[in-house]
Amino acid sequence: MLADVMNTFINNEEVCTNLVANEAQFSNNMAVNAKFAADPNYGSAFLGGQNDVAVFSEMTDNIVWENHTIYDQLLNEGLQNSLQEYYRGSVDKDTAMENFYLYVNEKYPTIVTP
Repeated sequence: MLADVMNTFINNEEVCTNLVANEAQFSNNMAVNAKFAADPNYGSAFLGGQNDVAVFSEMTDNIVWENHTIYDQLLNEGLQNSLQEYYRGSVDKDTAMENFYLYVNEKYPTIVTP
């Protein structure tokens, strides 16, 4: 079931086209993104007519996925959770970072944190 949903949002060009055209989303489908990036009539009203898909598509061409680790997902989640506390005003920036480092040390005791 989840695989079907993910497949739809990646490979179904009609769904991806509708996401870009109707929801101002950047698609996971390179062919759809290329179509909107090359369309001189497409632009985001919110961005004053700028073609954000063209900008993002150009940036995605330069993504290098060689510097990733087995730690990335949990560290990203931990950082996001700690920063949400800061954004909500429940902790200050230093406490948010301390909470993140605590999280890192609990999940991966061998990682040295500041």
